[in-house]
Amino acid sequence: MTDWTDLPDYPRTFASQCAPWGSMVRLVNGVQDVKGGKPVILSGGKAFLQRLEADLIAGRPGAADIATLVSGVLEANARHIDIVEWCRVKGDELDLSLRVYGTRGGQRLHLSLLGPVGRYADQPLPEHAPVKKPRPAARRVVPATAPAAVPIVAAAAPPATALVLRPVVPHARPSYGDPLARDLDGRMHLVVRLPEHDAWACIDPFGTVTLTPMTTREILRATDVGARTGAMNASVYTTAAGLVRIDHYENASGEQERVGHRDLWHAARRGLWNSDWTLGVCDDWFLRAIVHEGKATLIGVQLTTGKKTRVRLPEGLDLRGAAVDRSGAGDVLRLLHGVSEEHRMHLRAGKTLELEPAASLAHGLDGLIQPIPGGGWVVAADRRLRLVRPDRTAVDLFTLPATFIADDYRPGNYPRVTQVGFETPAWLVELNFMSESGPWCRGALVFAADGAVRNLALVDAAGVLQLGATSLPLAQGEHACGYAAGPTGDLAVALALQDGLSLVWSPPRVS
Repeated sequence: MTDWTDLPDYPRTFASQCAPWGSMVRLVNGVQDVKGGKPVILSGGKAFLQRLEADLIAGRPGAADIATLVSGVLEANARHIDIVEWCRVKGDELDLSLRVYGTRGGQRLHLSLLGPVGRYADQPLPEHAPVKKPRPAARRVVPATAPAAVPIVAAAAPPATALVLRPVVPHARPSYGDPLARDLDGRMHLVVRLPEHDAWACIDPFGTVTLTPMTTREILRATDVGARTGAMNASVYTTAAGLVRIDHYENASGEQERVGHRDLWHAARRGLWNSDWTLGVCDDWFLRAIVHEGKATLIGVQLTTGKKTRVRLPEGLDLRGAAVDRSGAGDVLRLLHGVSEEHRMHLRAGKTLELEPAASLAHGLDGLIQPIPGGGWVVAADRRLRLVRPDRTAVDLFTLPATFIADDYRPGNYPRVTQVGFETPAWLVELNFMSESGPWCRGALVFAADGAVRNLALVDAAGVLQLGATSLPLAQGEHACGYAAGPTGDLAVALALQDGLSLVWSPPRVS
């Protein structure tokens, strides 16, 4: 190995854009490889490596030197290359290690620049000592650096009158998932898709919009050389610890998920799930309950250290909803099992997450229900939505207006509840009532612990969005794509309109 010479400027990343395509016959020492009377066909990354070898051999006669030749050929094929980790030469032999876009793991290419193609195709690769990484003299635990403390500032008051941004910014398009949330400081945060990139939009109560582009691929490559895209497919959540953001990007291992809080981001391989419930932040752990292929799991991300953990929920649990009750006596994870039971488990969040069964009860409620943090349930049944307290007293939150005249209205899905007030509890719940013979009823409302409804957004039977003093007719295909609210009842709706992504933000309803 001592007679190999490493070329300078490696490792080197490239502006990869897409996976290589096409296929070709495998060549061994310049001759087509045949097995069983049929030529051996290469495709994808392997075909790309053979084309790269052919380009290097073809360019050798006119090249000033090998380093210039290699650099030129790699640049010509940059859209298919993530990174060249190292490259070395011995006479007219070339040996390099690279990662090809769309191909898992690293690839080796060993060739003779004098040809023919495939001269070393069936020979063992030359030995290459692994790159030595510096190691500390002694292992020691380095405490994680916590994000800087956020100054405590008074939350901005909600808009005094309805705020309508149509569109939020020019050329904005909607992002689906959970694109809208209100921070504790009183500002709205919206995920915006623009022609050149995705961005975070921060909107203050006066209508000023501040755009922050999402993390680019080049910045991601500073910590993940295999990053193939910039951040995208983002969501944003209101929690007692402030705003939590989630975005995603692609690398050689698949889709990665990043969780961000106070400008500190943590990346990990994204899991798979069919349904999920966001549970908020408990002792610096951002929690979600998920179901994948019938198996329920609690997943948590420690917002300071980035540690990620998964705790399997009881075997056979038919999870239909989840919430966390927080009190001085300890946290309790509440899990809806099927249509009639609720399982409760003690939740301990420290260096990791621990669960201990506490109790099971039959809630005795009819309809589609969802537990709410702090006790009680939201119940959708027939044409109404109710708050049921732990003592089983109930108060109506919403009744379908008489203008929805069809007689077959029923809840279209389980209620989706988000806690938006923490010192003084308040919740946002989305409305979804369906009919086979009439328009669906969709919207959202904000309510307090006593059942008082502080604001309501509703698309009425005529297809007009009603929110406070705002009446906005929706054309065919226009619809709400996100809701967010504050603890006093200010309510915002993100809208996918023909004008582009828009926002209506209403002050609390006056009783």
